[in-house]
Amino acid sequence: MLAACVRVHAVRTGYAETRHGPDAASGEHDAYDTWGSGVFVAPGWVLTCAHVVVKGLRGTGEGGAVVGKEVGVTFTDSGGTEGVAVAVVDWVAPQEPPDDHGQVWPAPDMALLRLRDPVSHDCVWIGDRPRPGLRDVAYYGCTDEFGEREITGRLARLSGEAGNGAFVRLNRQDEVEPGMSGGPVLDLRTGAVVGLVKASRPGRPGGLTVAVTQLRHSPYYVQVVHAHDRWHLDRLRDGSGRVPAWAYLRRKCQVNDGIDPVHRTTLLGLLAEFAPPARADRVTELALDARGDPFESAFGPAALTWRDGLGLLYEPPERHATAAALHYVAAVAADGDVTLPPDVETELWRVVFDQATWHDARVHAQIRVRYDDLQLRRASRRGDPPVRRPAPGGGDPAVTVGPTALLELWRDAWEGTYSWRVGVLYTRGRAEPTVSGTSDDEEQLERDVAGPLRAVFRSVDRGEEDPVRLEVAAAPELFTLPVEEWSVDGDEPLGVQRPVVFRHQGVRPHGERGAARERDRWARLCGEPFVTERVDCADGRPRTVDPAWLDALADHTVPVYCRATDTEPTLGALHAARRGGYPVALGRRPGPVGTDGACADFHRGMREGLGAVRVAQLPYELKRLRGEVFARDHDSFWALGLGLVLDDPAHPLPGDDEALYGEI
Repeated sequence: MLAACVRVHAVRTGYAETRHGPDAASGEHDAYDTWGSGVFVAPGWVLTCAHVVVKGLRGTGEGGAVVGKEVGVTFTDSGGTEGVAVAVVDWVAPQEPPDDHGQVWPAPDMALLRLRDPVSHDCVWIGDRPRPGLRDVAYYGCTDEFGEREITGRLARLSGEAGNGAFVRLNRQDEVEPGMSGGPVLDLRTGAVVGLVKASRPGRPGGLTVAVTQLRHSPYYVQVVHAHDRWHLDRLRDGSGRVPAWAYLRRKCQVNDGIDPVHRTTLLGLLAEFAPPARADRVTELALDARGDPFESAFGPAALTWRDGLGLLYEPPERHATAAALHYVAAVAADGDVTLPPDVETELWRVVFDQATWHDARVHAQIRVRYDDLQLRRASRRGDPPVRRPAPGGGDPAVTVGPTALLELWRDAWEGTYSWRVGVLYTRGRAEPTVSGTSDDEEQLERDVAGPLRAVFRSVDRGEEDPVRLEVAAAPELFTLPVEEWSVDGDEPLGVQRPVVFRHQGVRPHGERGAARERDRWARLCGEPFVTERVDCADGRPRTVDPAWLDALADHTVPVYCRATDTEPTLGALHAARRGGYPVALGRRPGPVGTDGACADFHRGMREGLGAVRVAQLPYELKRLRGEVFARDHDSFWALGLGLVLDDPAHPLPGDDEALYGEI
């Protein structure tokens, strides 16, 4: 943040060039008083307050129009060297002080300075929320506390709006020093600049800030924010590590309010390549549709860019913030006759589909409809036959919804003890550990893993409405463990609180043919409702599976098991289905003694309750059914002990021959 802050002052007489190093900060230059502070918001663009520039120029005897005048800017370049540059005032509002000199300058009280020569510097991240939240902030600006001019930062809290949301009160115990005017105000929760220091309260603590959204009044707003978003995307792609991208800094803030910050940065950088909306209300129109509800109140200055629309979607009542944002971006990408470079459009859709895959298969399917409609419209204009094209990078909807909690289990057949390990499973089989241990029996196992699981859930949950899935990796004979009934956090069983699935540990499709069959089956399961087939019983009696019969079943078949998975023939049937390339299976734990084989109600419930469901919805449907069972809904009792085996090829377990945890 400090590296992006500047000091605004007069231009030295005869000063004609940008200068760096010791001469730039010489005593000759320091003789000029500080007018105020500012901050780089885009390459070559400094944002500050209007009163800083106007008062400063008037103080040097400059008369007439302020726009077009030159000012001096002291900054720190990306290498940490102080420099001085000449900047031109491109925009300032208002251009004259208020008639009453004791009056606070009216909104927007902002100015844009454009450096005359290119220099290397950092940029802050401009917040895209329509209004800043009233929370803890840090503000920065030039001070002279110890006899030397320097940029410093202090902590405060935003305490209330003023001027119809144009200004926000700064609650602080100390007085805001005048040289800090125009410096940035940073939201400590989001890592975004939400305003500029505007005014102190002489003789009293606290001050006033101007909301960064007031920049929308500038005719250069679109140009500046597009340059801002492109700069951050470029830094994100820069593998040298020279510039810490906002996305990574924001991750450290532990913010969970929608799209992952890396993907948000990417989407905004790509949206910056779009032409601005043809009409002013189009952004708000698409954002309102994505929110699913009308806005409750005014949101400050009008939304002018596609970026502004994304900023309206952090807290939609009717949708998850991620879903709303993805629907909005997809609507923008499919809106009208937008023409983009093919690589830009492909990458935009790839990010949208990737995020939708991680978030919710239903959202993925809805966005896929919009994408297909766009392709059909384009094909129709070209006179091409309608063809369903694959989605860029995202394929058809996958089941995985992001990082998942992973519980690995092993049982010592001789000792009867359980070894376990709890961690987080990321993409491509990468896992990170939390804790491992050994438990003497099933009851102790439940107690021992409760704490580690709670810790993992807290670290990766996306909010109360979107808990992560728990994946239990174990040998098939351990699928009888009632993990979904364990008490881990509160009174509700684990499977009522979040999706729980089992995964085969160390069992893979057999050979290249098995792997190919798995790919075919997975693609079809993701694309249409599945059909079920009883594998281990016939007419209520045990049945040993015939591999040839099993292999001949339709690709969108989900094998169903009626009996305990730790006994034959069910155990052998589970192994046969997995090796034959079936990635999904449904089973149950038989109830009290005497009910083993009484499966008519079970299959009837499967047919009526899950007949039109797609695989992507299964983890959530089972969670819903468990909730109904927990609430004593007798119509759902057929689902007692119902379990899901889900080996998502897009979310593999760590390889058996690789280190499960460690360096990445």
